[in-house]
Amino acid sequence: MSEHAQKAVKVNVLADVGIAKLVEAFSEIPNVQTTGSCQGAETAFAFVEFCLTEGNGRNLPMICRKLVEEIADEIQPGWGVSIKVEWDQLQYINPSATFACPPKEIGHWVNQIQKAAEDKRKWLALQNPGSREDAFKG
Repeated sequence: MSEHAQKAVKVNVLADVGIAKLVEAFSEIPNVQTTGSCQGAETAFAFVEFCLTEGNGRNLPMICRKLVEEIADEIQPGWGVSIKVEWDQLQYINPSATFACPPKEIGHWVNQIQKAAEDKRKWLALQNPGSREDAFKG
């Protein structure tokens, strides 16, 4: 922990070429920090791991739930997609989340996550307990 005030900044990270655009799409959601990724393989899902950089990490499940609501209509029969939230036993205050899909579907999900991330106001409202109710209305 630093003795100086800190804030989250977007940085460049190395990512597998096949997943890089999906990592960038998740990075467009305010206060979301990607922490790991892999482009997957024919028999393994591609994934992006992420957490919140500011505020209460306990808001991450709400972020994931709203993300599911935003992309649910785009899930096609036979497609696999997973969004899960995990709490580490020792650091239960700050959960992490994982978005996973078959590698062949990455391009589709890049577009959907980018579209969902466009309205920054909605995502910030979810992370501010006083304004959650209206975050995804109209």
